[in-house]
Amino acid sequence: MRPFSFNYHSIQLYKPRNLDLIRLVKNAENSALSIWLSEKRPIKLKDGSTKILPFNLAKLFLFCTKLLEQTTFQKTKTGERPYFNLSNDTLAKFFDRNDISKVIGVLVELNVIEVNSAYSTGRFSRSYRFTEKYAFSERAIIDSELGRCFGKRVVENWRKQVHESCNPRDDFHRWLVGCMKLLRLRTEAQTMVVGDKPSLVDPTIMDGWSFKRDETERAKSDAIAALDRISQWASANDPRFPNHVVLFKPNDVTGRVYTNITQLKREARRYLLYRNAPLKNIDANAAHPFLLLKFYEHFALGQVRERRAEAKKYFSLWQLKDAEGNRDFYANFKALTSVQATRSEMKASFLEDFVNIKKSRKLGKDLAKAYQTHFPLLAQQMDRIKSEQFFPSDDPFWTGKRANRKSPTYQGQMAVLLQRWESQVVIEQAAREIHVTERFWITSVHDALLCQSRYADKAKSAIVKAFNEFVGYKPNVKIESLMPHVSVNDS
Repeated sequence: MRPFSFNYHSIQLYKPRNLDLIRLVKNAENSALSIWLSEKRPIKLKDGSTKILPFNLAKLFLFCTKLLEQTTFQKTKTGERPYFNLSNDTLAKFFDRNDISKVIGVLVELNVIEVNSAYSTGRFSRSYRFTEKYAFSERAIIDSELGRCFGKRVVENWRKQVHESCNPRDDFHRWLVGCMKLLRLRTEAQTMVVGDKPSLVDPTIMDGWSFKRDETERAKSDAIAALDRISQWASANDPRFPNHVVLFKPNDVTGRVYTNITQLKREARRYLLYRNAPLKNIDANAAHPFLLLKFYEHFALGQVRERRAEAKKYFSLWQLKDAEGNRDFYANFKALTSVQATRSEMKASFLEDFVNIKKSRKLGKDLAKAYQTHFPLLAQQMDRIKSEQFFPSDDPFWTGKRANRKSPTYQGQMAVLLQRWESQVVIEQAAREIHVTERFWITSVHDALLCQSRYADKAKSAIVKAFNEFVGYKPNVKIESLMPHVSVNDS
């Protein structure tokens, strides 16, 4: 469901069917509340005329509408009705922040909603639920002009959001945006509106996708929303085509570029098409562990002979072949260190525990111990970056923390450093070289590039060259066919 009509600058409001706010206010016998609710302001209507509408009443219905739309909730005791998360940022898109506490207070006073008292600042947004009288009532459309009260504010926020979500900074970025807009979806992955929510044309395609057990429904909803944005920019019926749904945000801290494609689950990318043809995914095997090879010379670890010997041993993890002739870092690392974990578990733990988190879980600690045992120079430098200030005080990593009033911590420096190096290699070197020379179609996904089949070898060469120049070693780069229900490594 789109938040407003671009042509008419209005939104649709809803309420529990048995909720009558005007009657509740009259029965409350609160003169101050009655005066507040009766405040009105002039609003332009669809036909260009002006009408005086009760703006504060519209705010109350707006809150009810947003609460009805929420799907994320806080867990409660067994048998209790859940509280649904509704952030102040969401409400501030429609009316002033100063009004939010007033609106909530009025709805609580009228016994329409309940506020969750379990709230931790910064961890999750506040949560609310309708009282038992209204919780089980079906949702009803408010058929009135009240939705027009938020038209101007919503349009202003929409324009701001378009600029913030699609913000290319130079010709190279604009070229990447142009490439991304040419992507289309296979028919079964396209979306349609069922009721007021987007749904896949063929929902069964998600049956084989992997989701965390406790987040499956929310993750599926997020996946459909990401596909819906791509469906929208390919729609000729949308008057806002195409920038309102295009996400292209360069990140000042990591250097990464976040796009609609980086938002997609890996399985969903198999349904992308360029000129009605499937794509190839080109990425380096274990890119972040591979970037650690740069540490040896970049930080001049240990004595020259010692440094080169350890670097050679570490690089061998990308050179050794298994029984099937594949070169895989995680398989070789497991064989060397005897870490008890699957490949996917090690990969996830490397990024989530070992690299970034101070109090890592058991597997993260096992990885740290394995590095300390087999690659002590590397482990020592990594510990230093995770425990001492590495970036200068005016670095975006630290200025962002100060702006958000977060307590100083060094843990994130390691992950940010690897992400910056990854962005330097894949985006600033490999992708920019393609932009300057060949200009064949590509789109980036952090440490990988997507391209047409006929240009896969050229994209692979660009990535290998960029890694070799930046790190000093050639990576194992694989070419994967992006086809539904198929996983094929071509090289």
